[in-house]
Amino acid sequence: MTRSKKKLKESADGKGVVRGTDSAKIIGNRLRQIYDDVANEPLPDEFIDLLSKLDDDGEGEKNAEQQ
Repeated sequence: MTRSKKKLKESADGKGVVRGTDSAKIIGNRLRQIYDDVANEPLPDEFIDLLSKLDDDGEGEKNAEQQ
């Protein structure tokens, strides 16, 4: 086992010490929680406006191609 894998790591909740694959599971779970939190945040109004403008521009191009 390499030296880095032998090092003790503090668990995500700060209550214990974990090793090897346990730390990978904790990191994976925490990353999923963070991703879910970010994915569930509402979009800023400016971003929604920009997406709407892009959709409008795309529809105009499609109509011009069909004629």
